[in-house]
Amino acid sequence: MKVVKPKQAELKEAKESSAAAQLLWDEALEKLRKVEAQMQELIDDFDAAKKKEQELSDNFEDADRKCTRAKSLIEKLANEEVNWEISLIQNRKDKLALVGDIIISSGVIAYLGVFSF
Repeated sequence: MKVVKPKQAELKEAKESSAAAQLLWDEALEKLRKVEAQMQELIDDFDAAKKKEQELSDNFEDADRKCTRAKSLIEKLANEEVNWEISLIQNRKDKLALVGDIIISSGVIAYLGVFSF
């Protein structure tokens, strides 16, 4: 009994110490799981932000390309306004002379229609 009782007491102390250590380990493991869950949430948020950043960057590049093309088109069409004004003036002159041109053409056709070649 002299040998067994101290060993049983040591065993009891070891079990209590082991239970306390296991409790600390379980608490630490729970904290670790919470931190890992938070870290995973932050990683997901980061990935979503990177995806949004890439999307915005692509949209910006697309808009910039479209703006550059629009500026180029506007520069190329700048002289067309003058050409359109000249063309409009010419068309108005032609419109005024259209009736006379038709009368002259009708007369020529009527005159030449009599002759057979």
